[in-house]
Order: sequence, then structure tokens, then C-alpha cells
Amino acid sequence: MGILLFLIFYNASVVAEIGFKTDGYIVQDQFDPTSGLLNRSDRIDFSVVVRAAAYKINTRKLTNLQQGEIAETLTGSDGTNCFEILFHSDTNNTVWLETGYFPRGTVPHESLLWLAYCSGYYLNSSSSNVCPVQDEYILNDYDVSEVSFAVIQIPDSPHLPSAVDVSSPNYAPRKSQANSKKMPLKPPFDHGYRLCHFEVTSTQSKGELTIPTEFTFESYRPKPEAASQQDLLLKCRLRFVATNVSVDVGIEDLAMEFSRPLTVYDFRFLEKTKGGSLSYVVTNSPVLSKDDTVVLQALNQKLAEINKLFPPSRRRGKSIFLLFALVVALPVLIPVFVSMKRYWKQKPSIIEERSSENESP
Repeated sequence: MGILLFLIFYNASVVAEIGFKTDGYIVQDQFDPTSGLLNRSDRIDFSVVVRAAAYKINTRKLTNLQQGEIAETLTGSDGTNCFEILFHSDTNNTVWLETGYFPRGTVPHESLLWLAYCSGYYLNSSSSNVCPVQDEYILNDYDVSEVSFAVIQIPDSPHLPSAVDVSSPNYAPRKSQANSKKMPLKPPFDHGYRLCHFEVTSTQSKGELTIPTEFTFESYRPKPEAASQQDLLLKCRLRFVATNVSVDVGIEDLAMEFSRPLTVYDFRFLEKTKGGSLSYVVTNSPVLSKDDTVVLQALNQKLAEINKLFPPSRRRGKSIFLLFALVVALPVLIPVFVSMKRYWKQKPSIIEERSSENESP
């Protein structure tokens, strides 16, 4: 039943195009911020399914797993709604659901896998040079609107990126500062620097499609006492290797089932809920339609909580009182404002007259 619900939710026009599936692994190297030496290395397995705007990305961490740490993630979109499921090493599993197409970027592997395999639909339909993913590995504490995003696409369908460069502005990231003032970067970084670089090193042709099979991602930080703009410290390196690529995937490849309930935090009703999320439990699909009974029940419960804290009658009564008070006070306040305006206009001349009187013998 869970699979059936999820299949129905996908739009037929979205899944009518040729898609592909790829499996592989990631080697993630973390470097010391001062010395630049390798600190640790982790391995993460991945699986990606893509059909036009619909996608599903799964990652599983296999090494250095700590208690409570995110052990597995599942991110996907039907082209309208985007979800992210976090499977922890304990039993606390949650779903973040919101309107949109791009991954949330809670873990960097999701955003980079989306960029490598799922971004063709976005890049082919958008002329924007705004970085589409909000990931700290990519942005390095800058806001997405502050960085420069440059991409070169593979000529063959689905026209995925072959190289991506993200560059900083000429000031330090304001997130890491006590105030919001722009602090200019010192030379040689006074014109900005390369935040990160993504590059495909190997591809595989499958019918009409050309799919990346190996690519690397590196992020950087300015080197103290640097001699040139290219004098950077390596912050992180990720190497992605696809061990299997297949095409003509079916709609069933986008489906999923779960062995235990998941807690969903639904952010699709922010205007109605005053910025808060809905919370409910699912046992089948992570994406329920907005008019689903479970969703509507959670929405009504949330609205009831809001009305309890801020009753409409109290809000309406307060507004009417303020409007009545303003109407009553206006006839009194207007003459006062006019008198004050005349007084301040006459004040310089009054001061001059009093000054001349004091100076006369």
C-alpha cells in the first residue's frame, strides 16, 4: 500500500521521460584547518534514481559511526515537494517535508549527488546563475545570494555538469561575525577566492544518455599569509565513484517502503501556521498530498493551537479598539501637530530675538 500511494503521487508528465539509476561509493577526506594535513577518511555508499524532475537519493555511512549520528539519508522530490529522511544510528528517524525541488543540504553528500546526477532538469530550464543548493560545504558560511556560481555542462543528454566553480565575494562571511557588517577580505583575497570546485573525471554512455561515473569535489579556505589568490588550504575532498549505471528505470524504482513509522515535520503550510511545521506519523509514503486526511487532521490541530494562544475574537477586538481610539484621538492630535510644526518653524527667529535683547545695553 505504501508503494501504491507513492506511485500515484508522482505526476505522469514528470515520469514519462527516460531516467537512469546509479550506485556507488564516496570517499570523504577531512583536513586539519591549520596544518592542512588529513584528519580522517570516511566511506559512504550511495544510490540515485532520476526521471526528469523526480529523483531519489540514498546515502549510507559505513565507517566511524557514532551513537545518535545520521547513519543513512533518503532525499527525494516529485518536482514540487522535496523530502529528506534522516535515519540515525539509534531509533530516532525523522522526515523533513517542504515545497520545492532542491535538497535541504543537511549532509553534503546529498547536495553533491543532486548536482552530479539530478541537476540537468534545473540547468536546462533555468538561465539563473544562482547556486541552486544551500550546502555549507559549498557555501562556507556565505548566503546563497552572495556567491558566484559558474557551471559547464556535458554536451550530451541529460546535460549534467562537467565542472562547477563557486566563488566568494570580496568580504568575509557575515554568519561567522558578531555583527552583520561586511568586513573586506585582505589581499590577495580582496577580489574573492574559490570556495569549491566540482569536476567530472569519467563518464559512461548509455543509449542517448551520458552519465558521470567519477567526479571529485574540493572545498577551500584562505591560507594565512597567502602570496596569491590561488594560495588556499584544502578543507575537504570528496571522491565519488559509480560502480553501476543503468537506464530505462521504471516508476517503481522511485517507490519505497519502510519497516517502521516515521515522524514527519511538514513545512508546506508556513503561511497558515505562522512559520511553524505540522507534525504527524506515517507508515507508508514520506510525501502525503496536502488534502490527505492525516495532513488535514494535523493542520487543523495546529490551527487550533494557534487560535488558543491568539484567539481571533481577541485579535479582532483589539484591532477594533485601536481603530476606534485612533478615530477619537485624531481631532485632538491634529491641532497639536499643527501647533508644534508652527512652533519649530518660529523657534530660530524667537532665539534670535532673545539673543539680540540680551546683547542690547
